[in-house]
Amino acid sequence: MGSRPWRHAVPAALLVALTAACGGVQEDGATAAPEPSWQDHVLPSDYDLPDTPPETLAAAELVSQVFADPSRDGLWGKYHYTDDGDGVVVNLVPGWEDSVIGDEMRQVIATAPAPVEVREVEHSNRELMHAFMDIALTDPVIAGASLTSGVVDAELNALVIGLTEVDEQSVAAVTEVFGPDVYVRQEEQATSDPAW
Repeated sequence: MGSRPWRHAVPAALLVALTAACGGVQEDGATAAPEPSWQDHVLPSDYDLPDTPPETLAAAELVSQVFADPSRDGLWGKYHYTDDGDGVVVNLVPGWEDSVIGDEMRQVIATAPAPVEVREVEHSNRELMHAFMDIALTDPVIAGASLTSGVVDAELNALVIGLTEVDEQSVAAVTEVFGPDVYVRQEEQATSDPAW
């Protein structure tokens, strides 16, 4: 009966340790992504908007006119500017071409004074804001932090919750209530009505 030599056991132990540290190996052989930390859900309190020339602002206004009717909130996830600020990206849910806004959006894309492009997204503005409105109106405190706002971040196509206190406990509570794709931002408590 022979024993296993150390030279074979050590690499296997190292492989197990490295695999555990890196998040593991999936069945298809790919390395699993590490679990996100609570800080991955935190956005900066202040952020810079790109410089937007008048043509881009005018194009954004045309998009806003298409969605001025709140009943259309189920068809889009807002818009954002391109990184360089010279175009508008409109987030639309699949099937938008055949919906009530299809012809209007095609007209905006064809005639806007700056490029307007469509990005199909999973979540509409209505869907993202629905859960927030239900919670904010009944229980505007989570893990000791007050809810100050709820907005849709168009670029992330995600709900962003404003909290008076952002720490591991408040972020964990927010993700438990709103799901793993939510983000938080620290904000001061509003002196009047909340920003939603």
